[in-house]
Amino acid sequence: MAPELQQGICVKGEYGWDGWLGAYFANLPEQDITILMGAQKKDAGTFSLTRRLRNLCLSNIL
Repeated sequence: MAPELQQGICVKGEYGWDGWLGAYFANLPEQDITILMGAQKKDAGTFSLTRRLRNLCLSNIL
């Protein structure tokens, strides 16, 4: 992922996946961080709660 193309906190080398029911996975190998969120919300993909929690967690770590 290119940090300059992202609208949030991200780092070079980060990768991840989001699922149709709201599951979310992100791995930041250089920082030794993995984010895993589970949800069951139809047609969710990456919804606003996912982005808020991700940015909150990473802003306190990075």
